[in-house]
Amino acid sequence: MKIAPYYQRLLEKALQAVNSFEPITYVGMFDSGTDYLFTLFIPLLVSELEKDTYSVAVDLSGLSTKEEIESEVSFALSEIDSEFQQLGDFAQVTRNIRKFAEKKRLILVIYLGQDGGTANELFIFLNRLRNLLGWRFSYIVFTSCKLFLQQKNQNQLLNKVLKRNIETVQLLEEQDARVVLSNYEERYQKKLSEIDSKIVLTNSSGNPGLIKALYLLTIDRDVKNKMDIYDSRLSFRLEGIVSDLPVEFHQKIAGTIKPSGDAFELQLLRYGYLSSHGNKLVPFTPLLSTYLEMRKRHPLNQQASIGTHSLLLNLTISQRKVLEYMELHPGELVTKDDVAKVLWGESWADRYSDWAIDQLISTLRDKMVKIKHKGKIVTKKGEGIIFIQGS
Repeated sequence: MKIAPYYQRLLEKALQAVNSFEPITYVGMFDSGTDYLFTLFIPLLVSELEKDTYSVAVDLSGLSTKEEIESEVSFALSEIDSEFQQLGDFAQVTRNIRKFAEKKRLILVIYLGQDGGTANELFIFLNRLRNLLGWRFSYIVFTSCKLFLQQKNQNQLLNKVLKRNIETVQLLEEQDARVVLSNYEERYQKKLSEIDSKIVLTNSSGNPGLIKALYLLTIDRDVKNKMDIYDSRLSFRLEGIVSDLPVEFHQKIAGTIKPSGDAFELQLLRYGYLSSHGNKLVPFTPLLSTYLEMRKRHPLNQQASIGTHSLLLNLTISQRKVLEYMELHPGELVTKDDVAKVLWGESWADRYSDWAIDQLISTLRDKMVKIKHKGKIVTKKGEGIIFIQGS
């Protein structure tokens, strides 16, 4: 798999922030690649760190309560010190990190997900550690524009923690977008004609999620309309982009906007939702206007279209990996070793943790109930788990 030059530059900037122990936040619209950058950055960071510095990756996507976030942070930190494993809250975690930081410097690499919801306690926790430990502690955050665009999320602490050093993950230029498209062609073993490639690149306007959706629509022979807004692969991603924005702005962005120069408008331009054409502002892709009109006319169809994909917003990356694996092996016994290989790949034996696997399965089972997933995880004591498909 090739990495687009633009993403390489973003990763290099993140390494510079690490070396200077300066916090940095990567922010982008829905499906803009922030999760991809988070995944790429973890192994790169480990290979670059000095001996007295440790990094810990924390995936908080889909988590919104203080208790869920504290549990996930403790679990992640247990990889470097088992004393973190059973800690109950941020106050205890803070005390242990202060002891740890006397000998080792620490960097937290955090993915907040794409739904824009995170407990305020996390920002208090990060701010306190930075104040207490100074240059012995830092953090890198990958998050969604939604966190900054939704009025309910605005507070001084969030701004202090996340806005001190922001790097916007922009829409891809054609050269970089072609690299992303070629990766999908390699993965699915189907190459597009130059005409179809141009259609995909033009309509995606450089959003990686839309590139994937349009590519899959194009290679699907059963789909005659390559721009089928009702297809869940496309509508789910367009709904995610729309959900980044305050509700009152949804219909406004559906058409052409006369520039007013207000702060919110400038944010939409900065993050890529709007683009400038002469003396007018338009949505970055015409698909967004089409989708919003469809959404207005057929709200029930739109809801059904995205319902099956709600998991992507509600599960962490680790939970998603395990569930996807189990869905590919329904009715089969899945052992803890199998789960460990899914989670940690080739290094699974070194990173193996019974407690971590039990915690993940428990939280995944609870989350599946909460989002009304039709499947069910059944434990076979002493052997493993079995995924039972729902009807």
